[in-house]
Amino acid sequence: MDWVAIAYKGNLDDFIKKCRKALVDLASVNIKIPPDVLSYMILGKLCDHTSMYHLADSLAMSTEATENPTVTLNRLQNYARHLGSKQKDPVEEQSNTALLTNSSSHPSKLVYYCANGVHNPLNTTHKPSRCYIEFPHLRPKKKEKDNQSPSTHLSSTQALVTSTGIKNQERLIIIDSAATHHMFSDKSMFINLKRSAPFLVSTGDPTSNLFGKGIGSVNVMVEGKTLTLENCIYVPKISHNIISLLELFKSSITIEKLASDRFVIKQSNKEILSGKISNRLMTVLHQPAKALVSIGALWHQRLGHPSHQSMKTLGLPSSHAPCEICLTGKSSLLSFPGSFDKVQHSLDCIHLDVVGPINPSSNTGFKYFLTIVDQFTSFKSVMFLKAKSEAFDEFVKWKTFSENFHNTKIKRLVSDKGGEFENERFRNLAASCGFIHTFSPTATPEHNGFAERANRTILDKARCNKSPFFLWAAKLPRLKRLRTFGCKAFILIRKKDRDWKLAPTSEEGVLLGFENDNSSYRILRLIVNENHDSPSDGHETIAQESPSPCVAEQPDQVVIPENPRRIRVIGPRHPTLIRGDVDKANILPFPRRPKALISMENAIERELKMMKDLEVWEVVKLEPHHKVVGTTWVFKKKKNITAEQSEYKAQLCAQGFAQTLGEDYSKTFAPTGRMHSLRTLIAFLVTNALKFQQLDIRSVFLNAKLEEDVYLGIPQGLNLDKKSHCLKLKKAIYGLKQAPLAWYKRLTTWLLNVGFTSSLSDPCVFHRLTESPIWLFFHVDDIAVFGKDVIPFKNQLKSEFDVKDIGDAELMLGIKVIQIPEGLVLSQAHYIESLLVLYGMENCRPVVTPMVPGLHLTEASLDQQEAFKNLKVNYRSAVGSLSYLSTATRPDISFAVSSLSQFLELPGIEHWKAFLHVLRYLRGTAQQSLVYHGGKEKGVQSYSDANWGNCPQTRRSITGFVITFNGCLVVWKTRKQPTVSLSTAEAEYKALTDLTTELLWLRQFIKELSLGLINFPIDVFSDNQACINTANSDSNSNNRRMKHVEIQLHFIREVINQKKIRVTYVPTHDMLADFMTKSVGRTALNRCLGALHVLCLRARGDVEINTTDE
Repeated sequence: MDWVAIAYKGNLDDFIKKCRKALVDLASVNIKIPPDVLSYMILGKLCDHTSMYHLADSLAMSTEATENPTVTLNRLQNYARHLGSKQKDPVEEQSNTALLTNSSSHPSKLVYYCANGVHNPLNTTHKPSRCYIEFPHLRPKKKEKDNQSPSTHLSSTQALVTSTGIKNQERLIIIDSAATHHMFSDKSMFINLKRSAPFLVSTGDPTSNLFGKGIGSVNVMVEGKTLTLENCIYVPKISHNIISLLELFKSSITIEKLASDRFVIKQSNKEILSGKISNRLMTVLHQPAKALVSIGALWHQRLGHPSHQSMKTLGLPSSHAPCEICLTGKSSLLSFPGSFDKVQHSLDCIHLDVVGPINPSSNTGFKYFLTIVDQFTSFKSVMFLKAKSEAFDEFVKWKTFSENFHNTKIKRLVSDKGGEFENERFRNLAASCGFIHTFSPTATPEHNGFAERANRTILDKARCNKSPFFLWAAKLPRLKRLRTFGCKAFILIRKKDRDWKLAPTSEEGVLLGFENDNSSYRILRLIVNENHDSPSDGHETIAQESPSPCVAEQPDQVVIPENPRRIRVIGPRHPTLIRGDVDKANILPFPRRPKALISMENAIERELKMMKDLEVWEVVKLEPHHKVVGTTWVFKKKKNITAEQSEYKAQLCAQGFAQTLGEDYSKTFAPTGRMHSLRTLIAFLVTNALKFQQLDIRSVFLNAKLEEDVYLGIPQGLNLDKKSHCLKLKKAIYGLKQAPLAWYKRLTTWLLNVGFTSSLSDPCVFHRLTESPIWLFFHVDDIAVFGKDVIPFKNQLKSEFDVKDIGDAELMLGIKVIQIPEGLVLSQAHYIESLLVLYGMENCRPVVTPMVPGLHLTEASLDQQEAFKNLKVNYRSAVGSLSYLSTATRPDISFAVSSLSQFLELPGIEHWKAFLHVLRYLRGTAQQSLVYHGGKEKGVQSYSDANWGNCPQTRRSITGFVITFNGCLVVWKTRKQPTVSLSTAEAEYKALTDLTTELLWLRQFIKELSLGLINFPIDVFSDNQACINTANSDSNSNNRRMKHVEIQLHFIREVINQKKIRVTYVPTHDMLADFMTKSVGRTALNRCLGALHVLCLRARGDVEINTTDE
C-alpha cells in the first residue's frame, strides 16, 4: 500500500480503512516509524481538507489521541459512528458560533453531544477520559454536584467580550472593550504561569461557560517591540486571545487611531505596539521572538529532535507539525518486545552499541561512535571512535568516571555480539570487576534496543518531571545555553586584539557543539583552519530561515591569509611547508590598520627592487611546457637582544611543495653548524683573548645561483600579465626546496676562493691561518667571526654581499653572549622568561632540582592519558622547547628532558606535572649560564657515567657524559642505551664507548682548526672499576662475564693502546657526569654544576665563579 497516495476524499470510513491497511503493510516490511509521527501524518492528511481541519486540530491537541496511530484511528472511528459516514462541514457550522456573545445579539450555540455510548471528539466541554456517556460510572451523584464550588481566589471571574466570525488563529489578539481581564489560550505566551484549580470565566451566553486554569504575565511581541501584561488568565478553550481595554487604561496605557484601519498603543507617550482595525475589531498579531519558526520547533532542534512527549515532560512548547529531519532520520524497524528486568539504581544495567562506519569521516578522522545508555535514568553518553577497536578503551574511561561519580559499581552490561564487545578484553574486565556481560541474539539488534525505557523511565520522568540528566547528575541542565548544531555564530574580537577603532568587532563561524559542562561553545571559524573553545553567553538566539547566530569571545589572535576574502574549507590536506630561514615566531598577522598596510606595501616594493638589482629573475614568455611555481608574501620583523622588533621586512616565498623531484630540483640537504663546534671555538677564544664578532647577511638566498630551471608565477606587486608571462629564476628565493643548499654552495665557494679552509669535522666551520688567523662559524645567514683582527675580513665580505655588521656578538642562535672581564657568558634567561610566560608559570614557586630526586617516569595509564587530554596542551611542543634549551646552554636539565621525551606519543598527567616541575626549576635558575673563562686549565677532560637498568619498563640503562676543553664545558649528552645491559660494568662500558666516539671527533676538530695542542692520552674518568679493568684488559680470556659484549664496543681497547685516551677511576662523589644519568639531589647537582662552571649570573658583568665543593 502506498502511504503517500492515501488522501481523504470525503468518506471518513474509507479513509480509516486505507490507513489501517497501510499500517499493516508497514509492519509487514519491518519499516519502523515512531508512533506519534504516524499519528501526526494521519491527521496531516485530514488537515488538507477544509471540512476536517477542525476535527484534526482538536485531536492533534490531545496527547492521548496522538500517542500511537491506532488510538488516533479509533477516535476518528468514534466520530464516524456518531455522525455517520457522510460528514458535515464542522467549520462551516462553527464559523458563526460564538463561545462568547455579542453585546447586541445572541446567536445560537451549536453543541456537539456524546451519544450511543461513545465520546464525540468535537465535544470540548469535557475530557474524553471523563465522558459520562462512555463511562457512566464516573457520573457524580446529584447531591455531590450541588455542593461543588470552584476552589480558587477567582471563583467567578466575569468577562464580557464580543464574538467574531474570524477563524481560530493562535497569534491573533483582540482588544475588547467589554472584557474585564486579559485572557490567552496559548500557554507558550506566558512568562510565569501560576497554575490553579479550574475557575469559572463567565460569558454573555449563560449556557456556555469557560474555565481558567492559571494566572500569569504575558509578553506580546509585534515587530520587535514588546508589551508586558500582568494578571492574565490562562483559558485553554477560549477561541481568541483577548486584551482587556479596561485593564490597559488601568496601567496608564493609551490607544491612538492613526488611520481608518491602523492604531497604536502607547505608554508614557512612547509607541510600544501597533495593530489593525478590521470588521469593527481592533486586532494585534503576536510575533513571538521575531521568529520565522515556532518556539517549539526551535527547542526541538536545539535539544536534538526529541519526541513530543519528551518536550512536554520538560515543560517546553512542542511543535506538533511533523519534522522532516525526524521523518528522514528516525524511521526504523518497529521495536521488539522488551525483555529486560526493571532496575532500581543507576549503573544497575548498562547498554552498549557502536554505530558506523560513517562516511565521510569527521575532520579529525572519527568514523564511529560508541553509545552508552544507563537503563535506570536513560542517560546517554556518546564517545567518538576512529576504529571499532577503540570501544573498549573508551568504555573503560567512562566506567571509571561513572563509578566514581555514583560511588557504585556496574552490575550488568548488555551489548550485541560484535567483535568490539565479544572479545578477551571485555571478558577479562567483566571477570575482574564482577559484572555480568550479556549479549543479544545474533542478527537481532532489536533485542538490545532497550525497549522498556518508554514503559518505565519516561513514565517515571513524567510523574516526577525529572530528565535523564537530572536523574544521572542530580542537578538541572542549563538548557538556555543550547543552540542548533551548525547555526551561524559570531566570535567576539577582544578590544586589545582590534588594531584600530573602526575594526570589525566579531568574526563569523559555525557552531560545532559544546563542551561537556556546556560552559563554552565549539565554533569553527571561517577565516582560518582552527577550532576554538569560546565561553558561552546567555544571549537568546533569534531563529531565522538559516540556523541562527550565537556570539562567543575570541581567545587568540590569528594569522589571516594574504587574501582575507577567501574562505578556506577545512579538509584532509597536507600543510604547506615553506623551507628556508623564515621563523614561524616572526611571521606576523596581516594587519587591519591602514598605516600597517602601507608599511607592508613599502616592504614589498623594497624587496622587489632588491630582487631586480640582484637580477634574481628574468621575465620570459609563458610556454605550455613551463611548470610554474606559485608564490606568497611573508612579512616578518626580526627581534634584537632586547626582544624589540627591528625593521619591517617582506619576503617573497615560493610554494616549494609544488616542485617535482628530478624536474626542478634534485638535492636539498644543506648542513648547519653544530652547537658543539660553536662552544669549542668560544672556549678557544677566551683562553687566547680573541674577538667574537657577529655578521648578518641580508637576503642570503637571493645571492645563490640555481642549477635547475625554475619558473615562477607573477607575484603580487609586479605589473605583468600573469597569463602570458612568467619569471625564470636565476637565483634562489625563500621556499624553494634547493634554496638552502644553493646558498651553502655559494658561501663556501666564495670562502674557499678567498683563502679559507673547510673543516672536515664540521662543514660549517672555516679557518684561514695567516698573520692574523680567523675562524668562522655560520648558520645560514648568521656568521660568527673569531680572531684578533677581523676588520679586513669584514670589509672583504661586505664587498661581496649585503652585510649587517652587528659588532661584538650579542644574540647568536637565540643565545645571549655577555662579555665579562674573565671571558664570556652564554645565557638564555630571556628564552626561559618567555617560556614561563607561555605556560603561565611566571609566578610559580621555584624548586631546587629539575626532577624530584629518585623519580622514574613510566607509561601513563588510560586515566592519566585522559586527564592530560582534558588540559588541551601540546606536550610534544612543550618538551621540544626544553630540548632546545638543554642542548644549547643548560646541561642541568638534560636528564629531565631525555626522560620527558620518551613519552611524546601517549603522555599522561604525571608527565605534564614533571614538565611543570622543570619550569619551576628554571624560574629559580633562569640566570644560570655557561661561563667561559681563560683559566690555567688546558686540554680536554671527560667524565663518563651510566645508570644501570634505570628504565623500570624496558630496563635499559642511561648514558651520560661531559667533555671540557680548556676548563670550559663544550660537549654533554644524555641518552637511553639501545640495548639492555646485563651488568653495571656493561652499562658503563657502553657509556664509555659513546664518549670515546665523541672525543675522537673533538680531537679531530681541534687538530684541523689548529686550536691548540692536545696532550695525549686524554683523561677519561669513570667510577666503575669493572669497566676500567675491562677496557684496560688485553683480552677476554679472564672475563667470562663480558664475552657477550659486541665486538664493536672493544674498539675502546684499540684507542687505549694507541694512547689516545686513558681511562682513570674517580670516586662517585667526584663524578661530574652523575647528574646526566639520574635525578639527583640539590647538593650533588650544585657540586657538579659548579665544577663545570654552569653558574648563576647575578647581574651583567657579575658572575659568581666558585668551584669549591659544598
